[in-house]
Amino acid sequence: MRVSIVLWVMVSSLFVAASGVQAQTCFGNVALTSAAPLAVLGAFVGGSGSKTLSTTAFLGNDHLFVGAGVGRDSYDGYDDGSTTVRLQAGGQLRAGGRWHACPYAGASFAQGPDGAAGGFPYEASARWFDGGVSVGVIAHERPGLRIVPAANFAISRARNTIDFGSAFEVEETTSTSQTLAVGVGFQIGERFSIQPAVGRTFSGAGDSNYGLVEVGVSVWRR
Repeated sequence: MRVSIVLWVMVSSLFVAASGVQAQTCFGNVALTSAAPLAVLGAFVGGSGSKTLSTTAFLGNDHLFVGAGVGRDSYDGYDDGSTTVRLQAGGQLRAGGRWHACPYAGASFAQGPDGAAGGFPYEASARWFDGGVSVGVIAHERPGLRIVPAANFAISRARNTIDFGSAFEVEETTSTSQTLAVGVGFQIGERFSIQPAVGRTFSGAGDSNYGLVEVGVSVWRR
């Protein structure tokens, strides 16, 4: 079973002893502040043999943020897809000047794609934990537009399960993968962002490339 790629919205729980920063700047996403604490991000990811549509809601302030998301994945050669649920939380620190850094971690669960092998139907699922760091730099900043190139590196540990019911024993496998992605975030005004990116996943099952586009909207301002 292939695990869906969920990037640029993965962040971890940590304390950030910094001041004057806006959460998620290091990802190139729409900023979260005490005055604008809620944002919704939608993403499309297209990779080798799979496609993902996801949406994530983030709540936070200038330093810390938490999020919950859901995604739907489709796979070449499968009639069925999978649904992924994700919880995440994190923070941001200023690495110096215009540079921002975000260590992160996350946890996800995916159900599907179900199928059949040798005439026996099965149900597939996966759960994984991941962590890494994202670094962004404010390359251009003028009223109404901020341009933030960003790079992300992540390590993921997954456990995949295939359940044939009473026909066979449950099959479980574990895998570790690394992901490197680069993109450019365009923060438009105080409410919107759009970010194209490309990346590559490295794993024992084979490396794969992908592209993504993410759109963010600040939906609540105090």
